[in-house]
Amino acid sequence: EDLMDKVIQTATSLLNDNSIQAAALESQEAKEKIRGHLSILSTDRKNASVVTEDPFVVISKVGSEMYWALIHISRLNPLYYFSKTYFMKVVRQVLASRNLKVRPSGSGTSTDHFVHLMNYLISNIYNYFRWCLFVKHARLYRFLVVIGYMKLMNTVTQVEWELFLRGTHDLNFDALEKDTCVLRPAWVSEEIWNSCAVLELLPAFRNIRSSLAQQASQWREYFGLSSTVISAAPSCEFSHLTIFQKAILWRLFRPQKLSVIMNDIVSCELGGTLIRDLRFTLSSLFNYILQNTFVMFLIPADSVALSTHPIYWIEQMAREHQMQNNVHIICLGSNDQTAMIVHELRKAISRGKWLVLNNCHLLEHWDTHLV
Repeated sequence: EDLMDKVIQTATSLLNDNSIQAAALESQEAKEKIRGHLSILSTDRKNASVVTEDPFVVISKVGSEMYWALIHISRLNPLYYFSKTYFMKVVRQVLASRNLKVRPSGSGTSTDHFVHLMNYLISNIYNYFRWCLFVKHARLYRFLVVIGYMKLMNTVTQVEWELFLRGTHDLNFDALEKDTCVLRPAWVSEEIWNSCAVLELLPAFRNIRSSLAQQASQWREYFGLSSTVISAAPSCEFSHLTIFQKAILWRLFRPQKLSVIMNDIVSCELGGTLIRDLRFTLSSLFNYILQNTFVMFLIPADSVALSTHPIYWIEQMAREHQMQNNVHIICLGSNDQTAMIVHELRKAISRGKWLVLNNCHLLEHWDTHLV
C-alpha cells in the first residue's frame, strides 16, 4: 500500500524517482521473506500450529520418528542393531557439533532458527546412519524419515498412510454404494475402479471416478509420465491434491513405479535436506566416524572375489589424514590371539593409532573381556 501511494503521488517519471526504486526493492524483499515463511509453514493451517508449538517438543518428536524408522529397518537384517542409547549418543554429537540452541518464542527469528535446527538434525542423523545400512535399506529409511516428518507437519493423515501402505484390498467392496451412472474407462481395471470407489469416501478424492471417465485420455497420459507426484493432476477439479494424495493415486494406478514414487516424495518434501546419492565414498564415510566407535566392514560370504579389499580403503584413508605410519594390522586365524589383541588395543588407544583386525571370522572365540 505504501508503494502504491508513492506511485500515485509522485510528480516525476517513475524511472527517475530514486525513492520509488528504493521502495520497490524494499517491497520485493518483504515479498520474498513472506514467500519463504509460507514455503516453510505451507498453506495448510495445521502446519502453523506445529511450528508455533514448543520447538523442543517438535524437535524431540522428529528425533523419535527417526529412531522408530530405524527400528523398523533393523527388522530387515539380523546384522542390524541400533540401541536407543547409541542413537541418543549420535544425536548429542550432532547437536554439539553446531552448538545450536532453540531461541525462545518472540525473538523475531525463532521460526527460522527452529526450522534450520530441525533440518540440520534430520540431515546429519540420517547421513550418519545411512552408512550403517545397505543401499536399498538406506533408501527405505530415507522414505520413512520423510513420512514421519510429514505426519508431524500434518501433511499426511494416518488414513492416507494406511491407504498408501496397504491399499484397499482388505476393505469390503460389497458395503460400498455402486455408482452405475459412471462408465469405467477401458484402460482402468475393475480392481482399480473399485479402489477408486473407496477413495471417494475421502473428501479429497470425491468424484474421482467421474473425472477419470470424463477426462480419460488426460488421466491416462498423466499416469504415463515419469515425474509421478511432481506433476500437477490433469483435472482442475483435483488441483487441490497434496503430494501424498497424488502418491496414493500413483501407488494405485502404477504400483510398479513404487520406488520412483518414494524418491519423488523425498525430493518434494526434504530434497535439500536428505542426500540422494548413496554411493560409497571414503571421504563421506570418514566424516561420520566417531572416535570412540569401531567401524566394521562386512563382506558377504559369497563375495570372495571382491575388486577392492577394505584394507585398501583403510590405508587410503590413513594417507589422506597423515596416519599412514600409525596403522597396525592384525590378521586373525592363529591360536590364542586374545591377549595380543587386548595389548595392541590398549597401545592404540594410548598412542592414538589405528588398529585393524583382519579376518575376524577366523577367530574361534571372542573373549568377553575383549568385547
